[in-house]
Amino acid sequence: DDAARQQARKSVGQWNSLEIVSKDGALAVSLNGTPISKCEPDFLSEGPIGIQSEDHPFEVRRIRLRRD
Repeated sequence: DDAARQQARKSVGQWNSLEIVSKDGALAVSLNGTPISKCEPDFLSEGPIGIQSEDHPFEVRRIRLRRD
C-alpha cells in the first residue's frame, strides 16, 4: 500500500521502524506501527531474509529476529 507507506514514513534524518511478521507462510509488514503490506501463505517456509531499498541507500541500526 504505497499511500500508507508514504504516510507512515518519518522525515529524513529520523529512524523508521519496520516490523515483518511471518506466520504459517503469510507475511505482514508494518512501518512505524502502520500496516503497509501483507501476503497470503506461499510455498516457502525457510530460507534467507532480505530487505531491499530502491533508488536510495539505507542504514540499519538494529535488527532483531525472534522465533515464537
